[in-house]
Amino acid sequence: MRRLVNTFYLVGFIVCVWAIFLALEISNFPSSEVRRDTGAAIVLGATVLDNQPTPFFEERIKYAIHLYRQGRVEKLIFTGGHKDGGHFSEAEVGRNYALDQGVPIEDIFLDYLSGTTRASLVAARDIMRSQGIHSAMIIGHPLLMRRAMAMAKDLQLQAFAEPAPSQLDTILHQATVLLQEIYFYQRYLILRA
Repeated sequence: MRRLVNTFYLVGFIVCVWAIFLALEISNFPSSEVRRDTGAAIVLGATVLDNQPTPFFEERIKYAIHLYRQGRVEKLIFTGGHKDGGHFSEAEVGRNYALDQGVPIEDIFLDYLSGTTRASLVAARDIMRSQGIHSAMIIGHPLLMRRAMAMAKDLQLQAFAEPAPSQLDTILHQATVLLQEIYFYQRYLILRA
């Protein structure tokens, strides 16, 4: 019995050390890579409510529009499907917001079917190939960048991390996102899905 208890403690210790390692890898991932212009910004979808972006998603969209207006990107690719039962997908909400801000429709592309980060990046890669776009910035939460960049590398997508700056991120929200990312990054490392 004592041996079983010791094994249990050892496994628990190993799991905790692994989780701490992943948390450090995720949170210490470069917040932004070398500043360079790219053909597109891939805006990873986030929650929408009543066909409007949540404040965190709105920050991503605004940042992508800012990069577009600076001439750092030529096209915007909005990703994300229907998750809340609303009329518009996350991608469509992003597009509508960008259109309201004066971004021309011909500079906006959508992936409104994907439901995961990996599916969004696959769709964005396919859009880029069809449009002759060779590189992109991935825009999302800073703690999502480690996993998104691992996926981009595996998908042979030339991309650069460009986390959206946030005025809304509280310590509680960051802790919640970090816990989610530990789970999702671990899952991706094992399943590559």
